[in-house]
Amino acid sequence: MGFQMKIPAVVYAGMGIFLLVGLFNCQSSLTSYRGKPVDAENRFDLLEGGPHTGAWQTRDLVVEFQYLREQQDLKISGLVKPQTYLLHFNFLKSLFLSLHFVDAEGKVLADETLMSAGYRTEMPKQKAFKAYLKIPPNSTAIAFSYRGGAYLSGDDGGGSGWDFWQGP
Repeated sequence: MGFQMKIPAVVYAGMGIFLLVGLFNCQSSLTSYRGKPVDAENRFDLLEGGPHTGAWQTRDLVVEFQYLREQQDLKISGLVKPQTYLLHFNFLKSLFLSLHFVDAEGKVLADETLMSAGYRTEMPKQKAFKAYLKIPPNSTAIAFSYRGGAYLSGDDGGGSGWDFWQGP
């Protein structure tokens, strides 16, 4: 009989965590807008004090928000509301909302996830978000982006639904 070495369960768990962290970091870098330009109509000036309010409307969603800025700290909250055509779908497969800090030249400096929702949940009429963020140096504005998917009941979620997204 040959020598067999047993690998403790903790090693398998550690390898699994390492793999998940690696996949998460890879996905984050694939959806990063750092260095990309943002059109003026999609930027909101980052003003001191507050609360300041705004709304970003696209073909898929309305993002209503308010924020309070104190030096390099940003407290932001709001609601994400699907447009009428999305409400015809019964279920939300996924929804990721991101905030982007933008410099005076209109380039994205940093990306932050504001909200993630879904995995086969009922389509909400609205979804709240709240975040406390550090504002990177040279930020003069913020912008939003999202990606998600929806499907009808009875669908298996494997291609008969609808994917939607919008960059900043």
